[in-house]
Amino acid sequence: MENETITPADVLPGDLLLYSTLTEPEFITPVMDNLKENFGVLVDKLIIFSENSNCTHAALAYKEQNTCVESTMPNVRERSPISIEGYKIDVQRVKNNADGSIVLKYLPPVSKNSKENEPYAYAQATIAALFCLFRMHGMEDSKLRNTVLVFLELLSYPLIKYIDSKISNFQGKESACFCSQLAFLCYEKAAAETGNTDFLIKCPSTTKAGQTLLEWLIERNINELTLAPKTDSNASFTDNDLFENKQLTLDSEEIFSAGLSILRLKDNSFCNSEICKNTQAPVLDTSKATNMLLRLIEKLVPILNTKNNNLTLKDWLIDFQSTFVMPCDLLKNSNLETVGTIQYEQ
Repeated sequence: MENETITPADVLPGDLLLYSTLTEPEFITPVMDNLKENFGVLVDKLIIFSENSNCTHAALAYKEQNTCVESTMPNVRERSPISIEGYKIDVQRVKNNADGSIVLKYLPPVSKNSKENEPYAYAQATIAALFCLFRMHGMEDSKLRNTVLVFLELLSYPLIKYIDSKISNFQGKESACFCSQLAFLCYEKAAAETGNTDFLIKCPSTTKAGQTLLEWLIERNINELTLAPKTDSNASFTDNDLFENKQLTLDSEEIFSAGLSILRLKDNSFCNSEICKNTQAPVLDTSKATNMLLRLIEKLVPILNTKNNNLTLKDWLIDFQSTFVMPCDLLKNSNLETVGTIQYEQ
């Protein structure tokens, strides 16, 4: 069913704006002379092909009417009007009359100058688009495909964090991020701080164990658990309600099973341990599965947490999930309500 047609006057601050192309994007010729612009075209083409969706961009409605803020080349910027030639815009909003403008407080510095606040997340967007491509058009062997997906996601996140660490901060921007990542981060941080799960964006790539755990943490208002790097290789978190005193390696079956749970995979036939057999995502309302995921995070923290020694478990989960959220995922989310569609008028 088609969404109701609305106008920019119907949009409220903090609304999620999802842009779908009306025509197939084309490379700008000559290609070699327009590499920067064509990079964006390439990412769009990967998304459209891999997800069978023309939704290729996301933004947030900003403070002034008919104005939005977006993470795009080369910066996080304010833009007006919100319409873009050749795109229609699906508008989504927090349910239950919640004040959606809260999400705007989690934005990095916003520029009105297109030459400020670099860099754009070239590497992050490319990795996410390629991951998006593989998850829809990967190898035919389902068991091997699921195994590779586990390690692609778990290894891609540290890779992106490594790339981030090599990029200098610019104009107060802590790290590079792409358009859907920025929108997702703002909403999830609002959910974590307010405790209002109406702000959670439950899209196909996030309605998995990590999202379930985030809801569990919000409901219990657990803010104190930090993920500081350990100097002692045998050290472990001391919260006995969350962790068991068992040392693991990254190739432990429990770790592998937690990876399966993160990716919401239920085909565990290639994992023979009883722990693997008993793990069927989403199952993080049980202490066993919660322990497995948290121990997995614990093992990755020394790799990931190079800048912030007070990273919370909520922060880690939000950041981890946002890395793999594409605009087409946001369009399919099951928590926000669709207000209507803005059609581009020539």
